[in-house]
Amino acid sequence: MKDALKNNKGFTIIELLAVISLLAIVTVTISTFFLNNQRAYKMSVDEVTVQEQAQTAMSTIVEKTIESKGIAALATDHATYYRLDILNADGTTMALNWDVVNKKLSWMNLTGDTTVHELTGRFTAFSVTTLETDPTKASKADFTITVERPPTTSPEPPVSVTLTNTVKFRNYSPT
Repeated sequence: MKDALKNNKGFTIIELLAVISLLAIVTVTISTFFLNNQRAYKMSVDEVTVQEQAQTAMSTIVEKTIESKGIAALATDHATYYRLDILNADGTTMALNWDVVNKKLSWMNLTGDTTVHELTGRFTAFSVTTLETDPTKASKADFTITVERPPTTSPEPPVSVTLTNTVKFRNYSPT
């Protein structure tokens, strides 16, 4: 019996504490790695979403204006709204509206089907510039939009995308 007690091959308390400490360090390191990767993935997804919203909005603007005759009217109160009326090739008029307060961009036909079509995204800026002092005499216009990721509770920096596109009105006819 005395020989059995002398040949005890178990672990000492010091060895057990050392192993537990090493496992804790490895676990914390792996957890930190996964959390950082998850945060980076979320930021990438947010950036792609914002870019997609900006590109979709710009594509819609270009699609709606490129076949037009030009700008019919431009009205703005930079504090609340921005409205651009486009004269379509068929003689109808379309309005492109930016609600500054609610950060929404939409378009609608002013004749026939007057359904408001809202573009997806949180728009923080929208502008139209032309080389002409009177925008109704312009044969082309530069459209600029800025879209940002909605605010979140996480500490990541905001994601913002700005696109500018020059549209030449294909059916432009000077008046």
